[in-house]
Amino acid sequence: MREGSISIISIFMFLIIIMLSMFTIYIYTIQYSITASSIDNIQSNNITENKLNEMIYDKECFDEYLLPIIIQKCRGNRVPSNGIWKIDFKNNPNMSNNLIESYVEFEDIDNRLNMILDIRTEYNNIEANLKAWVPVMKEIFELEQPILTQSKLDFEYNQSFLELMKLLEKEIWEHDCSPTSSVRKFNSDKDMIIIMDRIDTSHNMINPLNDKKELLQIYNDNLKELHRFTTNIMLINLKSNEENKSALIIGEEYSPRNLKMQGVLYIEGDLVINQKFEFNGLIIINNGNIIINTYEKPTINGMILHKGDLEPNEQDYNLNYDSNLVRWFCTYIPGAFNPEIQLIKKYW
Repeated sequence: MREGSISIISIFMFLIIIMLSMFTIYIYTIQYSITASSIDNIQSNNITENKLNEMIYDKECFDEYLLPIIIQKCRGNRVPSNGIWKIDFKNNPNMSNNLIESYVEFEDIDNRLNMILDIRTEYNNIEANLKAWVPVMKEIFELEQPILTQSKLDFEYNQSFLELMKLLEKEIWEHDCSPTSSVRKFNSDKDMIIIMDRIDTSHNMINPLNDKKELLQIYNDNLKELHRFTTNIMLINLKSNEENKSALIIGEEYSPRNLKMQGVLYIEGDLVINQKFEFNGLIIINNGNIIINTYEKPTINGMILHKGDLEPNEQDYNLNYDSNLVRWFCTYIPGAFNPEIQLIKKYW
């Protein structure tokens, strides 16, 4: 009887040990699965964040995939009807790996243009979704000030202003701004003169009395005509040489007519305005001054960036800061876009 009791107790204890072992294995398996799942979740999240950082902070990736979209948005060209762009990374294995889809849209937040990136990835059957809000423009362009000078900026903005001027000196001549057929670009290190006349389109001859079309004519400092055209969208990059400080001369003194232009005037020297002048876009004076030789106040819709000895007096101009014009014409200069991730939201 005693031997039978011992056998039963032994079997019972054996079963308990087996059950405890199985329970231990089960707990270990659950913990392992949870740990593995957590690791996969973390890895999936890291993959999504890495793709976001590469899109924004890798210059080659940003220039190839995001900058063209920003340019389309700012110029108003080929904007999708729903305002959402799909980013196609099929030719980039590094970016397309683990990526389900990525989209871009834009929103104005606190007077700043924000790019909203929506990225979805998958890793080991675990999806991660991330949204990021990214102000895309250098902030000095969105201060809503029609004239920027060093004295008007605090230390941080002043550093950004000087860095931009230095970059423009170095890169603006060779900058690929993707101009359309309606935009003309001129680089020169000599004085330039812009005057207006009229063209008789039926005979293709100059006719000052004809009011059909405005003709803008550009001359060098020897009054040799460089170009004439009927478009009024121009990118003029005037650099000073070692011997002389260059000047861009607008119009003729005592002319009663209103010379209208739009585009970007980058001048390492003086801008001389001789007649009534209306300009849409960016005027950038780098180590020069603006000289007004007319009683008519120039009308500037957009922005003036001025680095020179004599700061412009806002009372001498009709000024209108226009964010749409500023954004449009910033697409034609280097250094205007400086994306910084402001906010990230994650979804699973």
